Amino acid sequence: MNKQAIMILGIVLVASLVMIPVLGAPKRSQGTIGAPAYDSGWLVIVNAPPFSITLSHNLGTTEVMVYLIAKNANGPYQNYYSTNFWWSDLTTNEITLHVAADFPNSVRVMIWEIQAP
Repeated sequence: MNKQAIMILGIVLVASLVMIPVLGAPKRSQGTIGAPAYDSGWLVIVNAPPFSITLSHNLGTTEVMVYLIAKNANGPYQNYYSTNFWWSDLTTNEITLHVAADFPNSVRVMIWEIQAP
């Protein structure tokens, strides 16, 4: 055991610290999450905003992680918590993308299925 002294309001406390390993701790990541179960590829924007488009992913589940990214002349980008582009209405087989004020050249949605632990 490792003894540590802590001063709180002028009182010195001595405590024994015990390190307890966590069972089932995750292994170190290899820096990849694997290929998505669905990838729309880059969808070229030809309509002026605002507009919506519904895509069929046909995964049969809503237990997913969705990654939405846009691209313009400067390259790929994201607008977190924005009203420029977003997704909604996820069902077991479809997802709807919305483009509002921003005018990206293209958008891409990738979806990974979340497996039960």
